[in-house]
Amino acid sequence: MPTRDQITTALATQRERVERWFHALPDDEMLRPLTKSEVEGGAMWTPKDHLAHIVGTERYFQGVIRRALAGAEDPCGFYTVTGKDGDESRLAVANPANEQARAKYNEQSAEDILGRIEGTRQATLELLAGVDDAQLTQPVPHSPFGDGTLGTLFLTIALHSRQHLGWLDQARAGQQV
Repeated sequence: MPTRDQITTALATQRERVERWFHALPDDEMLRPLTKSEVEGGAMWTPKDHLAHIVGTERYFQGVIRRALAGAEDPCGFYTVTGKDGDESRLAVANPANEQARAKYNEQSAEDILGRIEGTRQATLELLAGVDDAQLTQPVPHSPFGDGTLGTLFLTIALHSRQHLGWLDQARAGQQV
């Protein structure tokens, strides 16, 4: 179970890394297709798609955390749809939703999406501030993330963005992702 300090440090480090990575990216590369969709027949993802996904997924986790704190039976929503736990069930729900979200944000500019990072992260930090240390150890029903605790959901926000930046770094280096 991650500590509050580990969560806060990871969130700050990854926010800085995301902003630095995308601000350093030349404008002509922001819309260059780099990574394959996880959905059969889905469009190649651009760095802008990954950026929108990172921001959108953080907002998704905020909702999961709020639902978990409210006592929801399936705060993540994967079990409700598939009737199963685990990564396979999560991906069966998440990947098509990710592809739909990618298309939804297609018309927004990278600058607009970058502009939402601060507010999104501030909302996460406010949510974290409202959770006591005992609540961070609270199990989240049907969570496929880490040890399944509320603290891990917060930490997963940072781990998720790190994963996407890693994929983008690999793709820009010419490695198949």
